[in-house]
Amino acid sequence: MKKELVIGIDAGTESVRVGIYDLHGNQVGFGVTGYQTYYPHPGWAEQDPNEWWSALVSSMKKAMKQSGSTKDEVIGLSLDTTCATIVPCKNDGTPLRRALLWMDIRSHEEAQFISSTRHEVLKYNGYGKVSPEWMVCKALWLKRNEPQNYKNAEKLMDFSDWYTYMLTGRYTGSISTTTYRWHYNQEEGGVPKHFYESVGLGDIFEKLPEDICSLGEHIGGLTKDAAEELGLNRKVKY
Repeated sequence: MKKELVIGIDAGTESVRVGIYDLHGNQVGFGVTGYQTYYPHPGWAEQDPNEWWSALVSSMKKAMKQSGSTKDEVIGLSLDTTCATIVPCKNDGTPLRRALLWMDIRSHEEAQFISSTRHEVLKYNGYGKVSPEWMVCKALWLKRNEPQNYKNAEKLMDFSDWYTYMLTGRYTGSISTTTYRWHYNQEEGGVPKHFYESVGLGDIFEKLPEDICSLGEHIGGLTKDAAEELGLNRKVKY
């Protein structure tokens, strides 16, 4: 009887880990590969998405080799990453600059400004202080300080969304990150356009995903290129 295995991908601040498990939860393979964090100025922290991808490929190959399994035995995979780690990129996922890491606090002035608006959507955060970690603050910083990168960015992706696009070719967002860090409310129409417009981001909507996925939702199979690079079957469920 053919083995059935699943893969978990955990992309953290310092590395991406890939674990392969049987359906009883036993680990049969593991791989880890690090990537660099860049600190151009105090309080700034950036990473290169191209390094994320090469690290994922490396970790996947290490885990598959250790497991001794074949690509046809892998039936599904899932992932988690740091957030909000924002990637301004083209429609095909090509980054326009290094990603602003979750712990980057350069947008502290934007966070203070957004907090001062006392806009009604801040109730989702208990009207507490808005964190410069969040996507809206980083997007506003980009628009104010790197207007050409902001203008040229066809998409603004969180780390997990960028990985998802590179794996499946689908541009999506996750309900777990958009709800808290984007002020997204599924029951009140999704992204609060009036809020974004009020803080100067009325031109951001085409850059954000409309397809917001629930936790555990099946997104699709792998693209041909992703499957070949990772050594997996295109039919694996993600």
